[in-house]
Amino acid sequence: MLAVNPTIRQIPPDSCHLEVLIRARDPNDSDNLIMPGQFIPVPEKSKQIPNIDRWAIKRSIELLSRDPRLPLLTVNTSGRTFDEPHSTPIHP
Repeated sequence: MLAVNPTIRQIPPDSCHLEVLIRARDPNDSDNLIMPGQFIPVPEKSKQIPNIDRWAIKRSIELLSRDPRLPLLTVNTSGRTFDEPHSTPIHP
């Protein structure tokens, strides 16, 4: 799932953007979130993290297209995505 975290800066005054983060729900308790340190290593080791990053970016673009009044979105991605020699471009 995607979650957003508002980030407010002091300079320029009242500058705000939303940081998009990937979160996973516990399959045994949907109210409980699994911390990224527990679930991110698995897709990193299996080389699936670029697919997850592309999914997050695509969903963020879709979110912005549905509501253009949203502030700037930043998407956290894995550095391993940029290490992929044949990284597929992102097409919304």
